[in-house]
Amino acid sequence: MGSRIASGTWSSTTLATCRATCGCRRNCSRRKVKQYVFTSSISVYPNFSVPRDESSPVGNCADESVEKVDGETYGPLKALCEQAVLTALPGRTTVIRPGLIVGPDDNTDRFTYWPARAARGGEFVAPGSPHDAFQVIDARDLAAFTINAIENNIIGTYNLVSNVNEFKFGELTERVHRRGEQAGQAGATAARHLCSRGIPRGAAGGALERDARVAAGQG
Repeated sequence: MGSRIASGTWSSTTLATCRATCGCRRNCSRRKVKQYVFTSSISVYPNFSVPRDESSPVGNCADESVEKVDGETYGPLKALCEQAVLTALPGRTTVIRPGLIVGPDDNTDRFTYWPARAARGGEFVAPGSPHDAFQVIDARDLAAFTINAIENNIIGTYNLVSNVNEFKFGELTERVHRRGEQAGQAGATAARHLCSRGIPRGAAGGALERDARVAAGQG
């Protein structure tokens, strides 16, 4: 079975790794494939101090042999894998750069914690300001885009996130609270937001709220 996969001809292949760039090159070189779809990440961009589009420069990895994946290496390793795929299969590669992926079965707590927490009612501490905008991509939209790209042989690099300023953190918690009231759930929701306290917004929600309470002196 393995030899048949390695030697076969395929209309498309998908990959989502951020490890072993040399493995990406081998994976590409062994496949007779019309289109290669690589799921990368907007983490390839070194920062978001300015708006980024698909032509923006990506981060660099000081040691291209590194295998450890953490907050510092994840983005640069994704960028290295992108380059490996694009070099191996020029003109046949689709690079997808999703933002924060949310939706059913999301168990990371990075996003889903906050609407779930607001729905429970009561006061809670949240990061940043209620006016802070955030961008996400629903896993179902990501899947639909990927399938459409394969079915129509769409080549190129694409950032997949919601529109800029489409969602605000405070509006999210307020909407969830109103829905809870309409459903007869008791308890008022008030989110106290912290600004410039060094709280990492990308952390899992439960841990982030605990850190925020410590920063606010609530213990």
